[in-house]
Amino acid sequence: MMPMTMTRKQRLLAPWLAITLLSPCSSAFVTPNHHHSPLAVAALRSTSTANDLPNCYDDAPIDKYGKLDFAITDSIHLPDDRRPTLLQAIANPRDILAMVLLAVGTGLSYENALGRYDEDYLLLEKLSIGLGALSFVAAMLQIKVGYQVSARPRRGVIDDAVMNAYAGCYSLAVSWLAWRASPFCPTALEQLDGIVPWLASLVFLFSLVAPIMTLVENDVDDEYSSSWSKVMTKAIRQSPFSSSSKENDCIVPSSLSENELFRTQGMLAIGVLGCVFVPDCISFALGGSSGWWDRVTALHPSQRILESSTTLFALYATEASMIATRCARKGVAPYRFCVPAFAVVCALLALVPCACCLFYLGGDVSFFSFYKE
Repeated sequence: MMPMTMTRKQRLLAPWLAITLLSPCSSAFVTPNHHHSPLAVAALRSTSTANDLPNCYDDAPIDKYGKLDFAITDSIHLPDDRRPTLLQAIANPRDILAMVLLAVGTGLSYENALGRYDEDYLLLEKLSIGLGALSFVAAMLQIKVGYQVSARPRRGVIDDAVMNAYAGCYSLAVSWLAWRASPFCPTALEQLDGIVPWLASLVFLFSLVAPIMTLVENDVDDEYSSSWSKVMTKAIRQSPFSSSSKENDCIVPSSLSENELFRTQGMLAIGVLGCVFVPDCISFALGGSSGWWDRVTALHPSQRILESSTTLFALYATEASMIATRCARKGVAPYRFCVPAFAVVCALLALVPCACCLFYLGGDVSFFSFYKE
């Protein structure tokens, strides 16, 4: 193999430069400071540590788990001089891993924008798939040791442990699907088509069903302990994989706070998009062993690139949304600021490159008919 030229090196380093530039810019965007310049505020707070980051108001209501945090109350009234910067909020192992994945995603999106689907592109896909699987492992470890996971049970999908478990499983599911659809899918993975696609389908369906059940059962009295949203919370928090599994009681509140209601509605909107991969999974489950995917890719040679790429775009969007959630809980900005800010990031990493992918490959792919081929 010939050594990489300087041009190729620059292309592989481009995402890291982009993330480096994007982080302070995003920090300035999501920090609603009206009295000081973002750079001045960042300088004043540059000596803060992770332990200094606020996660609740000083006079917040208290329950058995302590003061209600910003995930419940939001930080809309937090003074600007107490807000951490985005760089301070993500200075931890979990978010560094997520930022590395987004850096690779930036590189893949950049290649998509230019229509370059070469060896470098496949390398970025492989890195993304590996980091997506690692993100699942990190999420499970978070739940097991309670790292940056609230000990306070909440209702349904908005519960911190449930949300982390769901995000981790979703990252793993889309990583599998991207790998299965890719040009470099190994034969060993194809032989799992009788099991894995069905499991991935459950994860994708959960992304839609869980927010619906959480919203429908909001304000249900505590006597209905068998409600699905409560079962959801207890199933994760009382499992052997949770740091709170040894607790004898798991008291789930009967209603969502106003901020939790807003967040759940946002998750419902994401869930509508998140379950679009179910047909792909069912097709692999029913037709994988009969050579369905080989027939499709023989008729449409670019279908592997299209399917693996669009699946990875969902992975990047998931990681960006979880960074937004963790930053909002630490008081970087209210959820109503963080969500739109990272929606822009998701658009840059997912929607725009997806449109580019369709533009460049549209004449050599099938949009819907391939399910029947």
